[in-house]
Amino acid sequence: MRAAHYMAEALGVEVPPLGESVEARVSTGVLWRAISISCLDFRKKESYVLLERLLEEARMQRGSGSDNL
Repeated sequence: MRAAHYMAEALGVEVPPLGESVEARVSTGVLWRAISISCLDFRKKESYVLLERLLEEARMQRGSGSDNL
């Protein structure tokens, strides 16, 4: 569940209710960062350093012309 929250943040959307979906139109770079977030092991404190970097990069990329639905 933690990964889902951070993936949604990277994509610039809210986590949808159980059984529902949400659409987002993002660049492949943002998508790559969201997928990378899903692979992090949040039991390790080092993952949070990577998480912050991935989220920051995704925010910057979304702000440079990507359309979110």
